[in-house]
Amino acid sequence: IPVGGDYTFGIAASPAGDKIYAANLGYGNQPGNTVSVVQFPEGWGDGRFVRGDVNADGLINVADPIALLGFLFAGGFLGCANAGDVNDDEVLDIADPVALLAALFSGGDAPPAPDSCGVDPTAGDLCCLEGCAP
Repeated sequence: IPVGGDYTFGIAASPAGDKIYAANLGYGNQPGNTVSVVQFPEGWGDGRFVRGDVNADGLINVADPIALLGFLFAGGFLGCANAGDVNDDEVLDIADPVALLAALFSGGDAPPAPDSCGVDPTAGDLCCLEGCAP
């Protein structure tokens, strides 16, 4: 970072409850340090999601496989890997948007549970920071 330049980054967290968090980020006691205060609503970051609702808008529609393709091939954002794991094989790959498109348009199987806001009933390493609120 050049002298006087800016750098922005995010910190992933999974808070519980209706709490307020503050962070002071900077180098030493220099002018220009930033203090951010964020209030997380109850249920945020607790791993709840709807499988197939990739963009977490509360609907499962064509926007979801498009968002997943954006993540897979164009570096798009994915706040909940579990929601994008449409076939629940614990791998995010081309099979997931294909399965979701089949479910939406050609009578393919609906994504496995949870089909309403809930936690993943199967064990695995995928996580969910931005899912749904109960």
